[in-house]
Amino acid sequence: MRHIIYFTVLLLVAAPSPKGPFLSESQLSQQLAHLNDLKKLSADFSQVRNVKEWGTAIKTSGHFEVINKPEKRIVWKITAPSYTAIKMENHQLSIKTSTDSTAWQSMDNPKVVAQMQNIFAWLSMDSKIIANDFNVRKMAPQTLQLIPKSKESIFQKINVHLNSEGQVTKLKLVEKSQDSIDIQFSNTNIVK
Repeated sequence: MRHIIYFTVLLLVAAPSPKGPFLSESQLSQQLAHLNDLKKLSADFSQVRNVKEWGTAIKTSGHFEVINKPEKRIVWKITAPSYTAIKMENHQLSIKTSTDSTAWQSMDNPKVVAQMQNIFAWLSMDSKIIANDFNVRKMAPQTLQLIPKSKESIFQKINVHLNSEGQVTKLKLVEKSQDSIDIQFSNTNIVK
């Protein structure tokens, strides 16, 4: 989820006050203008999904890659505990559950596709989509908070944590159900 780096940049450029106003689309776009020439972003990730109802934590790890040019594509590969790859390309969502297979299966669930499009926007730092779908606020010098505008979103909020260089190092997604997903990023690679 190399988008964490981009997401981190987003958080660093958000409003200056933790309780301050949300950023407008033009403010967000200005802050992210230096990312317009990004071609590729990749990173390793480890994530923990805390399922409140079950009182359990599900741990996974893997690698993601975002390609912005020539065409936008994201591939999120979970390599442990078992293999699953999710690909979003040309607004089409596909999944592959085996490293032995070259075939991708199309996913037609509109809610899942919409959530993956949001993830794609975060990863590719598409300020127009982010500003359209979220209110963005700077909560601390290294932390941004995204609050979905749509009541249909499964997320209550998303916190993005950045390092001193502005790269996303951690993402915390809190669902309306109070389940949460904590994602740590490492070995980030950016190609411009």
